[in-house]
Amino acid sequence: MAAVVAAGPLAGIEVVEFGGICPLPFCGMLLADLGADIVRIEPPGGDPWPNPVTARGKICVSLDLKTREAVADCDILAKLFRTRTRDGWCSLLAEADACVAPVLELHEAPEHGQMRAPRVHIEVDGITQPAPAPRFSVDTLAVPRTAISSAL
Repeated sequence: MAAVVAAGPLAGIEVVEFGGICPLPFCGMLLADLGADIVRIEPPGGDPWPNPVTARGKICVSLDLKTREAVADCDILAKLFRTRTRDGWCSLLAEADACVAPVLELHEAPEHGQMRAPRVHIEVDGITQPAPAPRFSVDTLAVPRTAISSAL
């Protein structure tokens, strides 16, 4: 298989992705679409859930992960960790120099600091809901005036 040559904002970034399900292969696919060099490590015997869509732009190799040589020189290590709860990871990474965005429940999102500051949620007729995405190609306001005045 020929090496994948990519251009984009992440060109030159090397990512090692360990085999996994849904969110991890999708993350690797997006990084590959942005130009990163992705090496997907699959367990011996291959991927138990192959998906050609999320495998695009990646070099897939089967490797015994009990050796350190596989990840010695990578820039990003993408692995789906399931050993802690969401709150456990948030408290552990609170002081780290890392960009961490927890997955929030719908009732938690309006009060979370990252969601409250940019006014991602608005209140219309006493009901809190996600604000409409801004449409810069349209001159008219997409948000009802009552929602704008109550959000300010």
